Amino acid sequence: MSLLYTLFRIPRNFDEFVDMTKKKDHGSITVTIDAGDVAESLSLNYHCIVGLRTGTKTMELAEFVHYRSGNPERTHLAIQQTERACLQEAVETAERLQSLGLEAKIGPKSIGQAKEDIAAYDAYIEHAGSRLGINIGQAVYIRTSK
Repeated sequence: MSLLYTLFRIPRNFDEFVDMTKKKDHGSITVTIDAGDVAESLSLNYHCIVGLRTGTKTMELAEFVHYRSGNPERTHLAIQQTERACLQEAVETAERLQSLGLEAKIGPKSIGQAKEDIAAYDAYIEHAGSRLGINIGQAVYIRTSK
């Protein structure tokens, strides 16, 4: 347990957040996804953040960042790949929460609906990647843990 959690009940990692939720008997956690452009230095980069929310408590778990290129088509495809990776992380987190006996959803969606969205991203990425002649197996984002 971290010092902040021990003294002030501010969770700093997944396990502390789950512990706090179980102790307060909330029973339901929402996995959140926040995405958008952020101005950094002289460029506009795309960020996608996966977090947890229950009641008034929130915590960021992971951040995916895509550094834009000059080609708009490649940038759009890379943003789709970044969003897909972010959604995949959210699904894995929600499934982990369910395995711990907590009710979990991804924003307003169920885990099943999120998996359907991942399949749609996969189809779009495959089609657009082959049309543009891009190797879609390469990661186009950087993932950082919070």
